[in-house]
Amino acid sequence: MKRLPLKEPVYLIYNVIRIFRTNRKQKDKEVSKLKYIYTAESCPKCESLKKKYAVEGIQFIERDASRIKLPEDEIDREALVQASMQNMELPVEVDI
Repeated sequence: MKRLPLKEPVYLIYNVIRIFRTNRKQKDKEVSKLKYIYTAESCPKCESLKKKYAVEGIQFIERDASRIKLPEDEIDREALVQASMQNMELPVEVDI
């Protein structure tokens, strides 16, 4: 049995690792979705959710809960559906 020179197996392993890392980065990008949270000023649950996201490093866009009543865009309409499913309680989270 002929042995391969050392460079070829190392090069093969390097390419496998590189492909694995590239696929992993792409999956991580797919998993991290943009979050919108609808909050009110005097809402303790809203404040705790914002603190939780800050600690965990989760990026989000905060919107005023009054937008749910008169939706301006598709995200607001999705928030209205989500709010109705949770009995119009805040905070409302929408993943895009």
